[in-house]
Amino acid sequence: MTTSPRICNTDGDPLVLHRLHYEIDSAELAFDRLKALCVTESETDMLAGAQRDHAGRIHKIDVTWSRKGNRQIKSFENTILGNIRIDGKSLKIEVNSAKRAERIQREVKKRLGGHAVYRTTEILTENAFSAAEENHAPDPRQKELLEHPQVREHLAKVLGEHWSRWVDTKIPALDGKTPRQAVKTADGQESVAALLASAERDAARFPQMPEAAVEAIRKARIQLGLDPSPIS
Repeated sequence: MTTSPRICNTDGDPLVLHRLHYEIDSAELAFDRLKALCVTESETDMLAGAQRDHAGRIHKIDVTWSRKGNRQIKSFENTILGNIRIDGKSLKIEVNSAKRAERIQREVKKRLGGHAVYRTTEILTENAFSAAEENHAPDPRQKELLEHPQVREHLAKVLGEHWSRWVDTKIPALDGKTPRQAVKTADGQESVAALLASAERDAARFPQMPEAAVEAIRKARIQLGLDPSPIS
């Protein structure tokens, strides 16, 4: 038996894309008070991408909400927490978990106060992945989520780590042995190969980055000394 990895962000929170909507008094004021939330770009770099009105005032600008360091991947210097888009009187913020949504709401309230009025939060991907895993049916909410490079990178990492651990996980279908233990016998190799072949077929039908899932399973085959070519 194989199991699907739990999809979380690098803080360990379930991956659920939120889009928060605010009405703001001034794009320039919003940028001035929210720019400190970005540690990955300088103010000059952010302003270089700004769109301005006829009077030269900021009209539209993006701010990457980020922090120093990464709790899961120590080699990463920073963590991208979300994207802030200021557009005229509109402020939209995208984050990938409920906890980050709650945190950014507190930040906006603290930094903008009455200059920003909260309107609504869209929950764009709640249960999108789990539904697909249960019935293999594409969920349209996944398309938008997977357009985010950070989400794709993290999902590939989660899949890789899942299958790397799987080779040393006790599997009921292998009489409680780990795949690494089971492949020491001919019968065990056959059983492990059958499990991986089934997992590959399932992965190919999933809409969430099937190529990354199949590649992760291929690497598990190599770890076990099996033929890395997918079995049809």
